[in-house]
Amino acid sequence: EAIATAKGELVEALPSAAEGGVAVLNADDEFVAAMAGRTGAAVVMYGTGDSADVRAGDIASIAGRASFTLHTPTGSAPVRLRLLGAHQVHNALAVAATAHALGMDTERIAEALSAAEPVSAGRLQVLERADGVTIVNDAFNANSESTRAGLETLVALAGDRRTVAVLGEMKELGDTAEAAHADIGRRVGALGIDVLVTVGTTAEMTALADAARSSSTLRIESADDPDVLLPLLNRLLTSGDVVLVKASKSVGLEKFANILHAEPSA
Repeated sequence: EAIATAKGELVEALPSAAEGGVAVLNADDEFVAAMAGRTGAAVVMYGTGDSADVRAGDIASIAGRASFTLHTPTGSAPVRLRLLGAHQVHNALAVAATAHALGMDTERIAEALSAAEPVSAGRLQVLERADGVTIVNDAFNANSESTRAGLETLVALAGDRRTVAVLGEMKELGDTAEAAHADIGRRVGALGIDVLVTVGTTAEMTALADAARSSSTLRIESADDPDVLLPLLNRLLTSGDVVLVKASKSVGLEKFANILHAEPSA
């Protein structure tokens, strides 16, 4: 609530609707939606519910990539994203709502969204190894929400292939750190991920591994630091595996994912 209050100051600072101010707000987030009452700007709401001005309907996922029907006040058009992750639907809707507010035609918005390619390294970046191993480098940074999204994307992308989650610490979580890591551990188990590899010896990573052990089918490996991770994974990985690499930037796994990509096991 405190974060929402502070973020709402940005909305309050917008020019009035008469002066061209527009607030593009997520209707599916109650804290963000409530900001509509704090501004004199025009408000465009986006989301998945019928009340949103710009919304996604018929949402589906194919190999970890979302498709949906984009609805705006001026029309509808199909969208098939090239970006990984179901969470990208809301990102796409935010862009669509902004483009609609600027007068862009609905079909052109849908075409642009469907053509958009990932450009940021370390953000759900897919790397294919010569030996048939797929690496998803999502180690640019990490928090609880992005780690859950990464794990869900791993499962969706893999289909019936073996899933391996290589997880390092999520930094700067304060007093909630151990509980947040334990929650991620439980999520690993609940998603039916096949192998968990933890990186680091902190209390947070111990909490994550301990919570993950609630799954009787999960194989758990550990590496004290990234330096010993490569030989462990090269022994572990086989053709067809899909590997998520996820941690806060300071852990150093972003660069490690590129090393893993360049050195397929013999």
